[in-house]
Amino acid sequence: MEKELIKNTTKLEKEEDPKGIIQGQRVGITNYMDEIDELQNYINDLNNERNICFKEFNLDLPRIVQEARIKRNQMADFNSPNSKMKKAQTAKA
Repeated sequence: MEKELIKNTTKLEKEEDPKGIIQGQRVGITNYMDEIDELQNYINDLNNERNICFKEFNLDLPRIVQEARIKRNQMADFNSPNSKMKKAQTAKA
């Protein structure tokens, strides 16, 4: 997006824009990038809040449940098609 903004700015400086099309596009791109930044900040805040809630909830769980969750997550990671552990084991075989 920034490349497009620079390209349009350069084009605007080189030639006149009687209808304001390039200036309108420039403003639109700038607004779009600002919206993306706001959404990314919102997503990051939600992710942080989720992590905090998960840690608080996890502390309330019995130790046996926590251990079962860890094993289940490890198996899910291992069975994933992109698993590095699985690829390493199949490469050794």
